Amino acid sequence: MATIYEKTPGALIAAPGRSVATFPSGLCRVDQTYVCATAHAATHRASLAVGNTIPDGNDTPSLEPLAIFPQVQEIERGDGFTEFKVSAYGQTTTQGSGTARKLSGIQLLPVVTLGGALVGTPPTASVDVYFSLWAITGFLVLPFGETTNISQVEYDPELGNAFDFYQTAGELLSYSKQSDTDYLVNLESGAVGTIRLTAPTMLLNSYTNFGSYAEVSVTIIRGHEITVF
Repeated sequence: MATIYEKTPGALIAAPGRSVATFPSGLCRVDQTYVCATAHAATHRASLAVGNTIPDGNDTPSLEPLAIFPQVQEIERGDGFTEFKVSAYGQTTTQGSGTARKLSGIQLLPVVTLGGALVGTPPTASVDVYFSLWAITGFLVLPFGETTNISQVEYDPELGNAFDFYQTAGELLSYSKQSDTDYLVNLESGAVGTIRLTAPTMLLNSYTNFGSYAEVSVTIIRGHEITVF
């Protein structure tokens, strides 16, 4: 069935068939076709440049203005009308408090770590105490060209906890969390020590351009200090 365009003469009209795709990072893409009289195509072509907001102002479901990327595809239909096929990107996640960015699409990989503990003061023997930490991989959506650091990334701090302490010779009796950084470890030999976690570090895995936005993949993990029992 033919579509009859009966709005303001010279207007750019959104055609039926708007589609939305969302990403685990919180990035979203909207695909929309717009139609205008071919006589007015040059005027509308200039307004549809990369980086401009979509012309009808419908940013749903993005919480930020949808920005055009990549270049618009143009089709002159031969019936007096020209179509512009537009893709635009935004984000569906809140930014976080202040300048912080929320980590989305989180995946967790357990990493077994050797505590490298020594027994006695002064140390007389070595005891290999192992424990696990999460390598936390996730995504951030940033304005393109902007960078961030670990202090500006929001995620559940409980994911930074150590877990699954063990000792290969069976000497590990118990462990308990004393603070955000310290874990008290008791061995069957009577030795007691503290394993102290260091501040988390963040590695950049990828930085992908989507015009006005960038999708950034990062991995966060904590280190530890060698401890004397």
